[in-house]
Amino acid sequence: MSLISLEQLQVGTQVTCNETEDDADWENATRLYLVLELIQLLGRPAVMAVAVGNEMELLQFKSAKIVPPECIQRIWKGGYFYDKMVTRAADLDAIEGFGTVPLTSVFGGYIMAGNPFVETPGGRFVTVI
Repeated sequence: MSLISLEQLQVGTQVTCNETEDDADWENATRLYLVLELIQLLGRPAVMAVAVGNEMELLQFKSAKIVPPECIQRIWKGGYFYDKMVTRAADLDAIEGFGTVPLTSVFGGYIMAGNPFVETPGGRFVTVI
């Protein structure tokens, strides 16, 4: 039974240049509600999908001070984004009822700048999918 009454919602978790913070957002008990804890509180019927990463195509346009070039390389060419998707999927599979929840990511309009999607060294979306 769900904790609150609502139709369904999409819950998201971050993917950044800081793996420690990314994992804390997902599972570490240093915050009030973490994604894993929140989805279990909500219950499977209330969770439409889980999004890993937000507007990932825009990271390449952040200042190098905030998102260093080596971070962009690690996220795309180094496989960090893909690895986090796989890890988060495995975590969801381990929670009863959540193995069937759709796993997605959130992209902004810039993703449509290519055919079928933008594919640059700073945003390897076609490669990932």
